[in-house]
Order: sequence, then structure tokens, then C-alpha cells
Amino acid sequence: MTAEMVFEETYTLLNKIGVVDTKREFCRDWLNRGDSYFRCLKHNQKPPSVSVISVCSSKLKHYSEALKQKADSDSRKLASDFEVLSARLDSAMYQQSKHVWMKQMATQQ
Repeated sequence: MTAEMVFEETYTLLNKIGVVDTKREFCRDWLNRGDSYFRCLKHNQKPPSVSVISVCSSKLKHYSEALKQKADSDSRKLASDFEVLSARLDSAMYQQSKHVWMKQMATQQ
């Protein structure tokens, strides 16, 4: 699963629960980027940076841990959803990083 796909899932969930209203707000508050971030990536045919992926993953983990402390089942379910999304972003980050260093190693040979 690509980071773009996980970002879309994350945005959809956050929008559904009322945490963000727009993609602009998602980019600003969850990725620490401007509202044109995804347009630039698409135009330049580039994947999201590892830094942006890690920021979002870290925020999801942070709020997952906080939600786990709540007693109600809705908070615990949301904590689990955040944990799954964070793990997917970590996997995308690993795959992207691996691609970079393997490509570099191949060109050095």
C-alpha cells in the first residue's frame, strides 16, 4: 500500500470524525505541509517525502496512545484505527527508503 493511499484513508477517517474539514487542513495539521503539497507531488510525479510520512505516522501513534487511556469503546476503536494507519505508513516509509538505497547501490556497481 502506498503512502498516498494511506494518507487518503487517514484523511477520510479524520474528516468523518470531525478532526479535519478539508484536505488543506489535513496537509497543514497532520503533514506539516501547505495545501498544494499533493498537487506538487502529482505534477512532479514524486512520492511523499519520508519526513512527511514519518510526521503523520508519529501523530497517529501519539493520538492512538492517548485514546487508549480512555474507557469508552469508541475511543479504543479509534486508537486501533490510528495504530493500523500508522503501521501502514511505517511500511510505506520502509519500502520507499529501501527503494532509494537499493537503487543507489545498483548504480554504484
